[in-house]
Amino acid sequence: MIVGVLYVIGQGPYESPQVRSDRKNLEHMATGNTAVFGSSHGFSVMPDKMDLDGVNLSHGGQDVFEMVYMARAVKRAAPNLKTVIFTISYFTFVFDNAAYATKGKQTRIGRRLVMYTAFPSLDYIPGDATSYVKGLLAPVVTRDHWRLVIWPGGSRKDALPDASDLPPSPRRDDGVANASALASYAKRRCKQYASLMRNMTSHHPHIEADTYATLKKASQELEGDGVRVVLVTPPYSDAYNACFDTKRQTLTRKLARRIASETGAEYVDAGKLPEFASSREYFRNSDHLNNAGKVEFSRWLGRKLGTADHD
Repeated sequence: MIVGVLYVIGQGPYESPQVRSDRKNLEHMATGNTAVFGSSHGFSVMPDKMDLDGVNLSHGGQDVFEMVYMARAVKRAAPNLKTVIFTISYFTFVFDNAAYATKGKQTRIGRRLVMYTAFPSLDYIPGDATSYVKGLLAPVVTRDHWRLVIWPGGSRKDALPDASDLPPSPRRDDGVANASALASYAKRRCKQYASLMRNMTSHHPHIEADTYATLKKASQELEGDGVRVVLVTPPYSDAYNACFDTKRQTLTRKLARRIASETGAEYVDAGKLPEFASSREYFRNSDHLNNAGKVEFSRWLGRKLGTADHD
């Protein structure tokens, strides 16, 4: 009884912007027909520009396990679901946020807490029992629970992470990548991802096989329910394509194509699409499209998939 009261009282003050956004999107899917999942690169796909009624549930740094968990939650809540788009980044098949640790501490697990809070279910990703419970009871288990409930204007000492998982702001996305800074930024990004992948792989030795099996199984489940599954690698700049580990790029395309060949899923590889990769005006940095790029790519993808006929 006490826990229930604390939960109800604490939901409002402790609900992060990301959780509010996810819950709003989930509500939309009561009538919507399309859902997009992925890392920050997933924001390149805009359902409305593809003439589809749906939402984009990409999160910064999202891994396959999270994408699939959320897709299943959406499937349960969306009676009209017709299309699911999984965006496949070059690091997707060697990424596991739960496996990342520094000095023995899981420093990226907060993404799972946000997810379990926004998409409550009786199931959780294997190995996530503790995070699952924390996510479901977030308003109760936070260390400063009463501080924020009693003083709503105060700062959250133990709030769920949100800013790093929010989509880039529209204002920042209006920019165009600076020509002189593009290459150096790409190198920093490639170095960052290389470090993340090394760390995750060291703590999850079978990560490639596990991510592949997870995405393949989810694709089969969705297709079995009559849902069209599309895997998409969005466009990246020439600079980013040049510096990202070529073996990882090859692995990404190989596993995505294998899933497509072994299931009814489709794979669209636009990573090096010339009309985007060589067009700086479509990028805000080396691996993220700006607003103009998102619109043009989504229209291109809509034509490719036969959902839109924009000129």
